[in-house]
Amino acid sequence: MSGDQRFSNPTLGSNPGNFALNPAELTISYVASFLDAIEQHGPPDWTIIGHAVAPSDANHDYVFNAAFVKGIHATLVAWNPASKTNYVNFYSLASETTPLLPAALAVPPKQWAITTAVIPEPALLTACAALLLWCRAAGRRH
Repeated sequence: MSGDQRFSNPTLGSNPGNFALNPAELTISYVASFLDAIEQHGPPDWTIIGHAVAPSDANHDYVFNAAFVKGIHATLVAWNPASKTNYVNFYSLASETTPLLPAALAVPPKQWAITTAVIPEPALLTACAALLLWCRAAGRRH
């Protein structure tokens, strides 16, 4: 494979090195798969965050994470780029001291880990209230 050919992917754009999605090149099945995932798991929830926790070295170990919420059910996803197992727990921005999971999620090296959790209604409402207060403080209209 020559230099730039490895970056050529019809889903990500036909020009080598172009990582931007080109709507003209998206297939119907790609869009249907994306919409099915949103329907099944809900939209991303930016008020839930994940942190590396013990026995990980929280100062040096990082995990990429996302949360998707549908109703009171959250799908929590973490990716571990490290070469050793890391542990992550998820927290609401409204209460970063109370984890959403009863035990930390083990994320194997170079892999995804996915779990689900039920978000208590008061925590969900508190998170929405916290987001509203942040928007007001930032001078945004709601």
